[in-house]
Amino acid sequence: MDEDRGALFPRWKLLAPTPAHALGVLPTTDRLAAALDRVPFVSLVAPAGSGKTTTLAAWSAVAGTRHPLWVRLDPQDDDYLVLAAAISTAVTRTFGRPPERVETLLRSSTVPDIRQLGTALALELDSLADVALVLDDLHHLRTTASLQLVEAIIDDLGPSCRVITASRVEPPLNMARRRVRRTVVEFGPKDLRLDRTQVAALLAEAGVHDDDAIDVILQRSAGWAAAAVLLAANSGLLALGVRPLLSSPLAGDSEIDEFLRVEVLEQMEPELADFVMESSLLASLDLVTCAAITGSERTAELLEQARRYGLVESVSVDDEHGSSPTLRYHDRIASFLRAEVAHRRSAQDRLSLHRRAAAASSPMRAIELLLEVGDVEAASAKVVEMGHTLLDTPGARVPRSWLAAFHEDDLTSQPWLAMLSGLQALEDGDVAKAAARLAPAVASLRERG
Repeated sequence: MDEDRGALFPRWKLLAPTPAHALGVLPTTDRLAAALDRVPFVSLVAPAGSGKTTTLAAWSAVAGTRHPLWVRLDPQDDDYLVLAAAISTAVTRTFGRPPERVETLLRSSTVPDIRQLGTALALELDSLADVALVLDDLHHLRTTASLQLVEAIIDDLGPSCRVITASRVEPPLNMARRRVRRTVVEFGPKDLRLDRTQVAALLAEAGVHDDDAIDVILQRSAGWAAAAVLLAANSGLLALGVRPLLSSPLAGDSEIDEFLRVEVLEQMEPELADFVMESSLLASLDLVTCAAITGSERTAELLEQARRYGLVESVSVDDEHGSSPTLRYHDRIASFLRAEVAHRRSAQDRLSLHRRAAAASSPMRAIELLLEVGDVEAASAKVVEMGHTLLDTPGARVPRSWLAAFHEDDLTSQPWLAMLSGLQALEDGDVAKAAARLAPAVASLRERG
């Protein structure tokens, strides 16, 4: 089962990230642990780059007897069956055995009820004892069904289990009821701000021991974790000609983007700036793949410079050869760099770049990359290819986000896409839509032999 779902759920997605920087002791870590001793549900809500994942990674590293079960969510998980499969796969990879109740439901010929599936997941977690299910980037879940599944898991948790969510917006999980019943503890942006101790640790990591520099970074970053990390990393680059950084505190996403644009990207040599923008399309970074995407002969040097700028984190991934580090851009940095590619490059350049990145990526990531630039024909071929594999895999589902991107004309002209869409409609109980999709698709495929 694990290998069959590998294209949908890469290993880093289901592993707690290794803290990327020496931050010292985070006050929030102890508060988070204390909250988990009192309530079944802890919610972290703050803008991108505020330190949600950093806090959870620091807690995960010292979680003690409570075992973190990590799922980093993305748009494909906004389908309750895919979400359940992701959590089930995380259990299998973390504890070495599949959750039988859940797998039985997922492999069933009938579509499982949301509440039934949520209860099964809660019971499986309870059977493992002292597990904390971490749902990072919960803001990617928007459909009622996927959020109902999360609600069901939280509501049916056993006494030793916990759920932790991290989101950029307050999750629509009946928070008012949970507050009244005191079954949730919430952390916001102020709770996640770095203090003087953490900034000093960041500077020490960069080889800088200067009280004035600590005060300047605190003032300029306003405790925002991503900015503090970048400021601290760049403080060690001043000797290389990087000019002094912004003096105004950072607030929302627009200020963060301006900070990254003016004080990071525009301070780089042009080749390095091009390299980080182009390689940001990749889910993980290695020398061979980065060279194939960027065409640079200085890949090793440029990747090291990106690391020194504080843009890249190392995530430990387990495989058949043991544990090995995988490099990737911080999520907030990657989203900014991809937006810059879209803004600065022509449509033809973007199409060529996305095709190169798709060719070097997993099928799941390749589909996203191709759809971003409107390469419907290539994306549909990938969807069909993956659809064949997933339909042959018990308990695996084609993510709704893949099919939702196609227009009616695309489905009409491509019978395998229509077939997948029809099967999905059948799962939803929409018989009329299923028949409208499946009948012409089957007829077209028969004509083609």
